[in-house]
Amino acid sequence: MVTEYIDGYALDAEQALKPDTKKQIELAIKDIQSIQLPNLDVRNYQSYLREYCNQLSPHYLDKTIKQSLLQIASNIDAQDWSPVLCHHDLIPENIIQGAGGLFIIDWEYASLGHPQFDYLRLLNSHHIMDIPEKFCSLQALQATVVQLWYALRYPKLQQTVKNELIKIIEMVNRQ
Repeated sequence: MVTEYIDGYALDAEQALKPDTKKQIELAIKDIQSIQLPNLDVRNYQSYLREYCNQLSPHYLDKTIKQSLLQIASNIDAQDWSPVLCHHDLIPENIIQGAGGLFIIDWEYASLGHPQFDYLRLLNSHHIMDIPEKFCSLQALQATVVQLWYALRYPKLQQTVKNELIKIIEMVNRQ
């Protein structure tokens, strides 16, 4: 996809933490979430996670771990929430500060999804947003998606990622 050139710079964690910038990000997310897209499918997080899991060797991601991860996603899918337009990969590097304000780029993972997902992506990547404790299971899902992405992108990290996934599963099971 080709878009217009945006004159500006990608944010980093430090810039995104500045109160004025943080407020701009929150307002941008609110504006994005208000866009109505009735013909867009709602992200099924269990199916989404399954796609990631199926790309990994069963030697790395055994059946028990996979089932536990899919249960985390299934629990989110079963909750009562109203889907909104979600970026699903909202990290500071995907936000450009330009003369005209903030521009959010890299929409390849966008779909209708959980209204807190984009906030959590920022939180889990750089601790920018404050998310209430009640979203712990969603935080686990979001962290799982990130870990699986790393396992696919960087195969040498698979054992480290596996250990992180086990920690996520244990944390959810303590709830």
